[in-house]
Amino acid sequence: MMRHLLTAFLAFWLAFGGAAALAADPPKEAAPDLPALIETLKNDQAREALIKQLTLLADQQKKTAGQPDPAADTISGLFGRGVTHLSDGLAKLGGAVSEAAGTLAALPDDLAADTAGWRDPDRQQRWATLAGKVAVLLICALVSEWLLARLLRGPRQRLADRPSETKLQRWLLLAGRFILDLLPVLTFAAAAQITLSLIAPDRLTRLVLVLLINANLIVRVVLLLGRLILAPDQTRFRLVPLSDETAAYCYVWLRRMVALAAYGILGLDALRLLSLPDALADLIARLIGLALAGMAIVLILQNSEPLRLWLRAEGNGSRLTKHISENMMALRRRLADVWHILAIVYVVAAYGVWTLDIPGGFLFLLRATGLTLVLLLAGRWVKQGLRHLVTLGFTVGPDLAARFPGLEARANRYLPVLQTMLSVGVNLLALVLLLQIWGLDSLGWLIDGAGRKILSSLTVILVVIVAAVIVWEILSSWIERLLQETEHDGQRLTPSPRMRTLLPLLRNALLIVLVMMVTLIVLSEIGINIAPLLAGAGVVGLAIGFGAQTLVKDLITGLFILIEDSIAVGDAVEVGGKSGTVEAMTIRTIRLRDLRGAVHTIPFSAVTTIQNNTKNFSFAVADLSVDYATNLDLAIDTLKQADETLRLNPEYASAVLEPLEIFGLDRFEDSAMILRVRVKTQPGKQWGVGRMLNRGIKEAFDKVGISIPFPQQVVHHTGAPPVPVIPTQAAAAD
Repeated sequence: MMRHLLTAFLAFWLAFGGAAALAADPPKEAAPDLPALIETLKNDQAREALIKQLTLLADQQKKTAGQPDPAADTISGLFGRGVTHLSDGLAKLGGAVSEAAGTLAALPDDLAADTAGWRDPDRQQRWATLAGKVAVLLICALVSEWLLARLLRGPRQRLADRPSETKLQRWLLLAGRFILDLLPVLTFAAAAQITLSLIAPDRLTRLVLVLLINANLIVRVVLLLGRLILAPDQTRFRLVPLSDETAAYCYVWLRRMVALAAYGILGLDALRLLSLPDALADLIARLIGLALAGMAIVLILQNSEPLRLWLRAEGNGSRLTKHISENMMALRRRLADVWHILAIVYVVAAYGVWTLDIPGGFLFLLRATGLTLVLLLAGRWVKQGLRHLVTLGFTVGPDLAARFPGLEARANRYLPVLQTMLSVGVNLLALVLLLQIWGLDSLGWLIDGAGRKILSSLTVILVVIVAAVIVWEILSSWIERLLQETEHDGQRLTPSPRMRTLLPLLRNALLIVLVMMVTLIVLSEIGINIAPLLAGAGVVGLAIGFGAQTLVKDLITGLFILIEDSIAVGDAVEVGGKSGTVEAMTIRTIRLRDLRGAVHTIPFSAVTTIQNNTKNFSFAVADLSVDYATNLDLAIDTLKQADETLRLNPEYASAVLEPLEIFGLDRFEDSAMILRVRVKTQPGKQWGVGRMLNRGIKEAFDKVGISIPFPQQVVHHTGAPPVPVIPTQAAAAD
């Protein structure tokens, strides 16, 4: 500490000579020509002419003051206030630099002129007396401080070695240690004041010595408080959780910056008392501030990485830090990457406000910084609250989930999107308020400027998108509910093939219409003229209609087929010369799969006739051949018995809708009589029922002896003797 004091004393002593030289022979100002002015006032004509000139100047000044400043009107907008202050500050700074440069340029001549003044015995005596008094004051104060510090070395060491078992003992030892460190500083101040009273210097010397004593006391007290908090030499007395290396590092930087600030500012005040020109003093003050700002930036850059790691850590020991890390981890991670940039910008802004002498600048910085922190915390809490409310709002209760099984999954589909939109909205609002806090009229721009139109367009776009999503979800949910409808007992109802075909197509068409409408509205709101787009779309549609007539025919035919419900998915049909089961239908084609598994894709334009074998119900038709010798009544009764057997079969009972319909004797063939029968079945069951019916009729005919003839041919031989027929043993027995 004595080293700092002696260095400051030498700096001040070297500066005193130059300042005194400047003060010894101040620059002479040009004296006004008073005799000429007196003669002018005595002469009546000259006096009247002078009065007229002064009157014209006064009128011109009034006119100039009454007219608005066009430059002021130009910059009175969004950045007017800041630009005005910045311009004034730069003008002041430029003037001060120019004046300081002039003073420095004249400094060699002033020093050369002052060199001769040192030969004056009175001046040498005055400076020798001043130096002696300063030396006496410093020697008395430092010796008094050193003696008391030496006396207190033992008690201070005993306090440092004494163990502390409780927090109370630790705080008592810390207080005693601080008092023992503070006593030498107070002794220095008391000795300096007593010595100052004894040597009785003149007023100027007293003020300079008081500034020197105050600078030393400020540095000593601040460093003493720093030692109290950091305790670089005693780990157990440290009030903050820092390592020994970090505590020593912080103390060194505190000593550097406090010494530069206190000795620089108060020393500069002392130089002002010794007639240092104001321009040069202002320049030195700005250089001192620049040095402090540079040291702060170096300190920030040196600690950017450690503080970044500290901000990204999950927990840092203290309860408060853990609470912050749990609730604001995302904000801390973002701040960890840019904190040093923000800190440097803040230091540069503070230095700019100070050096440009902007009115209310520091108050504005403090207020804006506090409001920014409050805004960031409030924005974080608002986003968390909205996220919690949205999650609660999208929660589906058990009863509602049971009634609508897919509702929860559908709602959760939009939950991340809504949360993201709310987060973006809160961030944009926070950005607008942040710009307003820092002096940019963002709210005025949104309310009265171009931002109002942008905000209106964004609102319309958001409303249209939300409305389209709501319409889509309502109709899509209704369609899915129709396709997955269940009975009261929970069993799922099978929708009709027409519904299974038309409803998905309706949903796709609805999606296309909504997307087109939303796209056109959004393009219109962002300033794109959609009339040429619509006209171009009409021309393109007309060209496509002429160039793709087959495609248009496919679409129109398919639309009417779907509306008329002629074909549905799952039907067994025959169209375009192909037969099979309908697997899928689009607005343009139909896809069939035949019995062998082959897939046939048929455009609707090729469909001229439709044979639907499974529309509403079906018939299994059979033509039965019986021998001419068969009793028809017996055959009909046998067929009815076979029908009863079929309807008693549990596997086919549900497929048969009505009893067997017997048309009777249909026609005669060469070797048989044909009986036609049919049975009504469910759609698509006629083939299985027909095969089972044929089997039952065969078994029933076999039981009653009704034979089913087969084609026979009689051959007649002419022009040859008859061939004798040799009877078989069975025939001989008959």
